[in-house]
Amino acid sequence: AMDDLVDTDDDVHLFVVGWGELEADLRAAVSDRGLESHVTVTGRVPEVYGYYALADVFVSASTFEGLPLTHLEAMAAELPVVATDIRGVSEVVVDGQTGRLVPVGEPSALANAMREFTSPDHRAAVARAGYERCRSEFDVADAAAAYLRLYQTVC
Repeated sequence: AMDDLVDTDDDVHLFVVGWGELEADLRAAVSDRGLESHVTVTGRVPEVYGYYALADVFVSASTFEGLPLTHLEAMAAELPVVATDIRGVSEVVVDGQTGRLVPVGEPSALANAMREFTSPDHRAAVARAGYERCRSEFDVADAAAAYLRLYQTVC
């Protein structure tokens, strides 16, 4: 997706935050594509919250997620979410409202979705909607209270 994106906008940068068994392959792919000035693979970091503060958009090309906590963290940090339309993510991100969902394995669709958020006003409106959804639908205290009520009724 970054290959496609930098063709039309040279002023973009992607931070791939984290580590894993494919980290070396990812670094090699960045180098092979000549994207070193546009993509930073951070490796292991002590905390991710500073990266949310740096970002304009949260992007995820996952093929599998359980409960997508990073997506919720991004929404709580008032970032619009561009992500693959997979189970878990589609339960958190409302396509067109709190972000944009794209099919798995379609980098050009991912790039186009990222382009949608170049307008600061649009980006801010979607980010705010994501924050409000996260706050109202995924509040930890509300979830804990609901579980407590459930346990009290069955015990």
